[in-house]
Amino acid sequence: MKKRIVMKFGGTSVGGAKAIKQVSTILLEHPKTDYEIAVVVSAAAGITNSLNTSILQAQNFSEGDFEVTLEQAHLSLEKTSENVIKERSAKRAFSQTLLQYFQKANSICQDIKNEDIGIPRLVDQVLSIGECIQIHLVAASLKQNGIPCIPIQSSQIIKTDSCFQNAAPIQPITNHKIYEKLIPF
Repeated sequence: MKKRIVMKFGGTSVGGAKAIKQVSTILLEHPKTDYEIAVVVSAAAGITNSLNTSILQAQNFSEGDFEVTLEQAHLSLEKTSENVIKERSAKRAFSQTLLQYFQKANSICQDIKNEDIGIPRLVDQVLSIGECIQIHLVAASLKQNGIPCIPIQSSQIIKTDSCFQNAAPIQPITNHKIYEKLIPF
């Protein structure tokens, strides 16, 4: 039976094209026969800060326009993807995924701007987008380097309580989802 390990790559470890390519190199150098590997990635360096700034702008706690801030983050990630993903169809697929996530962020920030209730839930939704995007970008890089992978969002396996912005996992449900979603891979 193979050992299972988790490799966690933080924001600067996946913060640009060179860093993302390094993740592939690390995984290619790892002995495949000995381990089953789960890769966990953070949002690219600076993206969570941009998302947080857009939230503060939507709440009028910070100067600037949240739409401009989100567009700048979008363009930054698009530029990184251009330097990471070589295959045209994979590039288009990631670009479409990226657009959908930023449209979602824009829509949620608009809701934040117009709402007085439910803000913590909406903030959590916006802040999670950086990781959601990065999973797809790193997966595209791994696949083009011959490393089979399946991008899975943490929300598919981790169930939390409703203490938004300070949520804790509900362990029995999370454990069940881990066995249900991750173990088959």
